[in-house]
Amino acid sequence: ISRFIFASSDEVYSSLNPRYLPLDEFHPHYPYSLYGFSKAFGEDLCQFYFREHGIPIVNSRFTFTIEAKELADPSSVAGGLFYVNRKLELLKQIENPSQEVVKQMNMFEQMAKKHGESVYISYDEDGSPYEMTICDVRDLVKGLLLILENENVVGEAIGFGPPCSFTFDRMVSYLAEKTGLPCEEVKLSS
Repeated sequence: ISRFIFASSDEVYSSLNPRYLPLDEFHPHYPYSLYGFSKAFGEDLCQFYFREHGIPIVNSRFTFTIEAKELADPSSVAGGLFYVNRKLELLKQIENPSQEVVKQMNMFEQMAKKHGESVYISYDEDGSPYEMTICDVRDLVKGLLLILENENVVGEAIGFGPPCSFTFDRMVSYLAEKTGLPCEEVKLSS
């Protein structure tokens, strides 16, 4: 094996609730989901094989990665994060929805009736806008190719993504301006 690249995630940091910014590869692990925990475990397993068996590993930590044009596409993997009709479609796919999900469905149905297609800004229960980090897939590919070319990264963790997140109020407002779609604000409980 000339290089083993483990596809990890920024969820090992708790990137939505970082201890400090900008995020870096030395940020302590505080996973906030089972997915994040599994990635942290995977990284530890890779480090074990590096130390004990000399396997040339690199832990690569991806943030949410998409092609930039997908942000303007309601049917993309990111569509449910910003577009009312796509969010409604996804909510309707949930079997035996909780009361909270039914409440959200009703809210998004009202917005869909009011505007047709629109975008929405998510706020948490405290009124803070949601935050997120996004990496353009082209940047990720360039970074992975550099990992393959550089011997100095063996045994290291490399983060892929911006140094800090963006808030939905700024990003979705910009998306609404560029697409010409109406914009709604919604409070979502976690």
